[in-house]
Amino acid sequence: MNKQLLSVAAIAALGVAGTAVAGEAGQYYTKIDAGYSISSRQEVKGVDFIDNSSFSKGYRGVNVGLGLGYNITDCTRVDVTVQYSNLINRRKEISGQNVYPPFMGVDSFRSMVNVYYDFVNDSDIVPFVTAGIGIDSSVYKYD
Repeated sequence: MNKQLLSVAAIAALGVAGTAVAGEAGQYYTKIDAGYSISSRQEVKGVDFIDNSSFSKGYRGVNVGLGLGYNITDCTRVDVTVQYSNLINRRKEISGQNVYPPFMGVDSFRSMVNVYYDFVNDSDIVPFVTAGIGIDSSVYKYD
């Protein structure tokens, strides 16, 4: 079963991004993000197993992203990013029942426009605050 979901997201966060760094005003920069996600376990109810129980599964998968940005001032920058995620659960036999839970997964493609304020200091680490808005297209898979 496939479902497509489009949503608009507004995000504000503290963090440090891949290769993005504070720079001189008027300079362009690129950023590359890559990672592996492990979600918390989610209980799936209503599945008719031999003992009418439920099971819990966590999603795992790859996240990759690219961005192009511009330093407006020494402390303010803006970028556009695109990201892709592929998350799936692991099919593993349910203990002692010779039964396998259904395959579940999600493919997501996101695009965001972000604005950053960098707290410039003398260290190699530059903390920042960011706010952004974007769109997400997700296809949910169930087998």
